[in-house]
Amino acid sequence: MFALSPKTILRLIGAGVLTACATPYDPSALSERAVERLSAFERTGVIDSCVNITRIDDIEPLSDSLFLIDGRGSGYYLSQMKGRCSGAVGAASFLQYATPNSGNVCQNQLVNVVTQPNTSPSIIIGSCAFGPFERLNKSSETP
Repeated sequence: MFALSPKTILRLIGAGVLTACATPYDPSALSERAVERLSAFERTGVIDSCVNITRIDDIEPLSDSLFLIDGRGSGYYLSQMKGRCSGAVGAASFLQYATPNSGNVCQNQLVNVVTQPNTSPSIIIGSCAFGPFERLNKSSETP
């Protein structure tokens, strides 16, 4: 684990990135990679309760409770997960969720973290639920 410099924390808070979710989280708990990734975005304050599955290109867990969603050309979203998706950041896992009848991924929808199948069957190693989806804009500044 590492500690963020006060300058980095203030820069991210000033950009609104570290307060972008409905539920606040501890920025010092984020990895250096997650901080660097988030520094490329600015919060908009626009909250959506659902995102259409066809608009999702990638869901990137920045931590076990903070996910960055690439909206396939329609922008980015940040979701503070409800609960902790243990193992979500690991390379040996993937996310599994269902979109019954709606075609949307919505707030409070369950997400499972599943081990990558090798020779044995996949195992659910964590689960949580999506929080609200806040739209992000690409930052006009480079960190």
